[in-house]
Amino acid sequence: MNNIQNVLDTLKEFANKNSLQVFIPSLGREVGFRPITGSQQKRIYDSGFDNLVFRTKFIVAIYEILAENCLEPDITNNLNVLDKTAILLAYRKALYGPIVKSEQGDVDISQCVNKVNSIMVPDEIFELDTVKIEVKVPIIFDQYKHEKELRYQQAIEKFDPKSFVEAFGEMYIGEACKCVNEIYIEGIPINFKQFNVTEQISIIETLPVQIISKIGTFVKNLINVQTEILTVNAIKDGVETEIVLDINTEFLVEI
Repeated sequence: MNNIQNVLDTLKEFANKNSLQVFIPSLGREVGFRPITGSQQKRIYDSGFDNLVFRTKFIVAIYEILAENCLEPDITNNLNVLDKTAILLAYRKALYGPIVKSEQGDVDISQCVNKVNSIMVPDEIFELDTVKIEVKVPIIFDQYKHEKELRYQQAIEKFDPKSFVEAFGEMYIGEACKCVNEIYIEGIPINFKQFNVTEQISIIETLPVQIISKIGTFVKNLINVQTEILTVNAIKDGVETEIVLDINTEFLVEI
């Protein structure tokens, strides 16, 4: 087997046969994902040099890796952020086992897997006079698109423009934007997803604050759900401590 294409084809076939089966909460069934490759792991390493507020490079790298590895490419752009959590937990467990070490002690991430597979966040509808907003758990493609269009160039240039406090307003509107599925004005849909990210933000910023605050409450509830999923018990020297795991570059790679 001295032909490079033959080698690559054989390795791809091996990856397909040794796919990781992951239960996807939004679909209620398992989906296969190819193993993470050396090249993809390098991209995860590189995403560690990121802006600490938005984690742009990590979001972009993970979306692209999941899109490359999913054995059902047609579903990739329908996966939501809770599905992504389930997939990354499964990858971490497959790569290094279920135990994660922390300063507070050892953690078994099986606790997280069990929770993410059973927690669902329902869609909601908010109305004010003739304006109606449909919100849902953000789709990972929208999250990716948001970061790719707004901040990716700055991130790869290692330019971190804002602190968390300075960026709070931008984050608030941005997270609200990712959760909006459709907006109806006098019963007519505006096809919110057709607009680019900057235009979507302009639309969200123009909404009445009464609706923005309701979307904000949905975002906070979603954050609380994600925190609950990643809250685990660490054990060290017989002492049990409750901690919240952070799914980031360090979680997915071991140096």
